[in-house]
Amino acid sequence: MPSDTVIDSLLADRIQRLNNNPRGVEHDLPFLVADTGRVFEQHQRWLRCLGTIKPFYAVKCNSDIRLLRYLAQLGVGFDCASWGEMKLVLDLGIDPSRIIFAHPCKAVSALQFASRHGIPRTTFDNADELDKIKEHALNLRLLLRIHADDDTALVSLGNKFGAPLDTTTALLQRAKDLGLTVEGVSFHIGSGASNADAFVTAVQDAKRVFRKGKQLGFNMHVLDVGGGFQDSNFEIMALTLRRVVEKEFPKSTQLIAEPGRFYARRFYTMGCKVISRRKQIGQKTDMLYLNDGIYGCFMNAILENEFYAPTLIRQETDDDSEREAGEHRYSVWGPSCDGLDCIAKDASMTCEVKAGDWLKFENMGGFSLAEILAVAKIHPFYNPNAQYPPGAETIESAVHQAAKQSTDIDLSSVPLISKKDLYKVIARLTDDTSRQNEYRRSSYISITGGGSGGLPLMFMTDARENRKHRAVFGKFIGTCRVAEPYDWILTTHCSGYFYRSLDLTSELMENAGATVLSAGNYMTPAEVVRALAHYHVNVLAGDGITSPPPWAR
Repeated sequence: MPSDTVIDSLLADRIQRLNNNPRGVEHDLPFLVADTGRVFEQHQRWLRCLGTIKPFYAVKCNSDIRLLRYLAQLGVGFDCASWGEMKLVLDLGIDPSRIIFAHPCKAVSALQFASRHGIPRTTFDNADELDKIKEHALNLRLLLRIHADDDTALVSLGNKFGAPLDTTTALLQRAKDLGLTVEGVSFHIGSGASNADAFVTAVQDAKRVFRKGKQLGFNMHVLDVGGGFQDSNFEIMALTLRRVVEKEFPKSTQLIAEPGRFYARRFYTMGCKVISRRKQIGQKTDMLYLNDGIYGCFMNAILENEFYAPTLIRQETDDDSEREAGEHRYSVWGPSCDGLDCIAKDASMTCEVKAGDWLKFENMGGFSLAEILAVAKIHPFYNPNAQYPPGAETIESAVHQAAKQSTDIDLSSVPLISKKDLYKVIARLTDDTSRQNEYRRSSYISITGGGSGGLPLMFMTDARENRKHRAVFGKFIGTCRVAEPYDWILTTHCSGYFYRSLDLTSELMENAGATVLSAGNYMTPAEVVRALAHYHVNVLAGDGITSPPPWAR
């Protein structure tokens, strides 16, 4: 039976069981169906197109233990970026020789773990890392990660990792002086790459570094071409990569790669229930609200501009005879109160969709809901017994434990958050100045406007993550051509009293490539008009606030 037919049957069976208990909590929860057959198909594509390059699956993409076991059966290696990921793979009984610790900037504990457990190889891109490896993991063999970047990639990595080409000779010399073993080069052109020429440049740069390494006496024989492979353009990118590698490197070179979402994306199909519908009079699209959104399994709608095209799983109702036939268009939204929680701006359905229907989403395997929930359960927002938000090591441990679980995901175990309770938790964490309080560590602080005359809600997020999200969303705005490089934008958004609408908007537009004049909300209309004319501004942005909001007076 074809794989799609099996998936559809499993979805229908699950929904039928849920319908038998319509008052149960699970009836309003999304669910996932996994299909190893699709992973096998992807592996066959890889072997056809890049058969000489051994894949090391990027565990961080989706660490579902069932997926890892199946990939191990296919003979795939594993790219691990932390001690938790290494332990997870080793606990499955996988030989350490099938693991690469592919992180150029590592914690000492992770290095020691890799060294003790016989993991053979890791990466580096700076001199400090070499000193650390010398002291804690002398037995590891090394790949020098060089800078590479596809400026069209959905997520750029060149801004964070990779040694510039003009520093590689000094780094190789430092490795030799320390008595370390460098045996090759690695690079990563970015997640969701689409410019095949980026592979050409990276491979040619790697060849130059190989030559320098051999001159210093290293046995340079391993080339790691990284990841970034997409399902949609895999054959095109693979052809260019294969040709340039064959041209620049001898057949004796050991070739490896770090694909992630290429394998994981098609592993899951998701069923989401339509919990509400909003008809919009005079509009082309009505609105559907689902029981999952960007803060669950649809986060890539924001992070990587993922396009979701759901399929209707129609449920028969008492008034089904009144269901309108023919194409209907909808915007699809998640369940939160956040205006960003949009899954699809324009989805076409074969007939009218009603509350109680289900939607099928394919290719949902690039992340793990179990891991998200594992962290939520130890956060004071969700768990009243948790004193502080978890730190990096605690999060990694929770994710590691979640990945080992093979039980069904139980969303009902995570309680809904009321705004009243959230105020109390935020107030407590804000007042607690203990160094153990992760809420006050490297935090970005802003407030919401309260809404409908309510109290403002002060919140904190990780400052570095906030800047990363601004960069990604700014790129998304540019991709959608909301703002373009030759735009001059004058923004009158509000600022002050801890409200950060002005600096948020300014940075988003600048990340989209535009030039921004941050006027703020205190310029008079006459001053704004004069500025528009004087600077030849072609875009005016603002939120209409011309004085401090009521809660700030």
